[in-house]
Formats: sequence, C-alpha cells, structure tokens
Amino acid sequence: MAVSSQYHRVVIITDAKEGKEYEAASELPWKDYKGIIAPPVLQDSDKERTSWIPQPLTYKTFHSEPANTLLKTLEEPPAGVTFFFLTRDREDMLDTIVSRAQVISLAYNPEPAKDVSILRRFLDNLPPKSRDAALLYSEKLLEISKENAVPVEELLNMIQEYLLTMIKQNLSNERFCKSCTNRLKAVKKAQDELRSYVNPQAALDSMCFDLVELAREIA
Repeated sequence: MAVSSQYHRVVIITDAKEGKEYEAASELPWKDYKGIIAPPVLQDSDKERTSWIPQPLTYKTFHSEPANTLLKTLEEPPAGVTFFFLTRDREDMLDTIVSRAQVISLAYNPEPAKDVSILRRFLDNLPPKSRDAALLYSEKLLEISKENAVPVEELLNMIQEYLLTMIKQNLSNERFCKSCTNRLKAVKKAQDELRSYVNPQAALDSMCFDLVELAREIA
C-alpha cells in the first residue's frame, strides 16, 4: 500500500479460495482481464498466485485484528488510491471500517430457485387486499403445489427467497423494507406451523390473513 505511482491505484480487499482444486475455476472471472488485473502474489515471492477465486469478506476471515491494522491508512489514505472492500452485507464488516467508508449497495441477483416462475403471478400481486382475496391466494398456492408436484414447504422457501432479494435490492427504501420484513414474519410463522404438523391449507390461510393485516398496518 505504500508503493506510489503516477497513476490512480485501486486496491480491492477480498477473501479467496485457493488451491489446485480451484485452478480451472479461478481463471474464469479474470479471463477477459489478462494483462490488466493481476492476481495476488505469494508472500516473499514474485510468483503470482493463479489458483484463487475471489470471495466476500466475512467476520471469520476479516476479524478485528487485521481490519484494525488498516484504520490508520483509511483515515489518511495515500493520494491517488481507492480501496474497495467486497462483502455480501455491511454487517460482515467492522463498524470502524464502515464508518470510514462509503457503502455502495449493489443489486443482488442470485440464481432463481427451481421453478420459481410458477409463483411469479402470486408474488407480483402480494399482498392480498382483503380476507376474501386471502382465501383465494391460499387456494391458489395449494393448487400450484399440487399441479407442479412442489411441496408447500418449498413454495414458502421460494416466497422467503423472493422477499429477501427484494429487501437487498431496495435497502434505501425503509418503508418497503419494513413491509417485506413483516411479510417474512408471516411466511416464517407458516413454516413453523407446517413443522408442527398443521394442515397445509390451514397454514396457508393463516399466512394470507396475516399478510392482509400487515398490509393494513403499513398503510
């Protein structure tokens, strides 16, 4: 970090998987950047580390001791240098680092869950507006489960994944995130009821009624 340059330098701090078993996969993220981005180097060696795959920082790998050694540098950064810390969530970083940085939230686009498209119309019309509509929603979910041979538990997992994704994509919208968080609670309650051997239709009815009430509270 003390090396100076006439060019603007970008330092990306991230975790990594490494080892021969990752060598083939490690080349893929960087195949279009050969000669532009250099991989890490081995300690006390000029040999480049080729068998590595970038991974997000976590408390486990970037705990207080290594993170705190950077505080002085971050408080008085060298001229012409920009640092990037890559994480899945700001909570994975120490508060002392976050307070000295600009947090940039990026849209999270995971691979869609298996057959998640079967719920698209249902998800796009959440929440139901009345108790009558809630019963229709519940019946429709059970139909989707039977028609596609997908257990109700898996449908609830899909709804949960969808809501979590919406929260991560809209972190700046406090009202929207609160609404999604409340809906997650209703889904979690239904999941718990199924584990307690409550009839699936009854668990779905209860969840959809809860969604109606939560929507009224937010409104």
